[in-house]
Amino acid sequence: MLDMSQSYHLCYIANALRTLVVYFACVIVLLGCATRSEVPVPAVAPPPPPIISPQLALVLGSGGARGYAHLGVLQALEEADIPIDLIVGSSAGSVVGVFYADKASSEEVNEIMLNTGFSDFVDLDAFFLPRGFIGGSRLQRFIAQNIDAKTFDELMIPFIATGTDLETGEAVELNSGPIPPAINASVALPGLLRPVELYGHELVDGGVAEPNPVRIAKRYDPQVTVAVDLAQDLSETMPRTARGVYSRAIDIIWAQLNERTLEGSDVVIRPTRGSNYGTFAISSQEALYRSGLEAGRASVPAIRALLEERRQR
Repeated sequence: MLDMSQSYHLCYIANALRTLVVYFACVIVLLGCATRSEVPVPAVAPPPPPIISPQLALVLGSGGARGYAHLGVLQALEEADIPIDLIVGSSAGSVVGVFYADKASSEEVNEIMLNTGFSDFVDLDAFFLPRGFIGGSRLQRFIAQNIDAKTFDELMIPFIATGTDLETGEAVELNSGPIPPAINASVALPGLLRPVELYGHELVDGGVAEPNPVRIAKRYDPQVTVAVDLAQDLSETMPRTARGVYSRAIDIIWAQLNERTLEGSDVVIRPTRGSNYGTFAISSQEALYRSGLEAGRASVPAIRALLEERRQR
């Protein structure tokens, strides 16, 4: 019998393959040949920078293009002068999270992220076709060209990306050494992006093991943990075919895992509930950003109250 992480891995692959034909054609049209990353990576992970008693840890969950909603949440917290002492990001959350950890300015991050398209992130690496259509070098270049920090210890806000060890199925913290390969590993969607070898691990998308890495944030004993969950509700339409039944079963597995990985959070912000944005809905980036801004602003009173309460203990 498959455990939850293995089932979620299958869910990722099944959902990716549904859209693969269309996007494979788009990639061929938009992109040329891939190039290998030239970022030097040590054989052993360097010691991570210290993270000492954060007041607020922000967990940015996985969700593909729905990650644009994270931008709005970050802006809302910044507008309310709510401090962020630690960011933990999985998959799409790692991309947005590392930009904010580098800039500490939603205006600067929005300027970068809201002016990007599919071709800014994706390359086609035909040589590695058996293990993934997309190589990852273009994503690494995009990260390197748009952040000031080169390594995790140079970031303005402590930040942890997460990947999934393809051999053990365990979540892996990525919080030291060069940044671009770590982000590449965190977003390596199985079946589409090639796995990333890093520090003795073969890594795929962090969302495979923990779509919302609250458990990792809690290791650092924050006073308040806020999670941004990018999940969507199950469809109200019941399936009428065998394929539809299988697809819904996978969606249920994913939903159950998603909820379990939110356990331990003090506040959960859900900007994409009730929406129908797919994993590759990059053209909806403005609407997703707006949904995050609205949900983030609505969460501010609860976060403020918790921070005040726990400061007085």
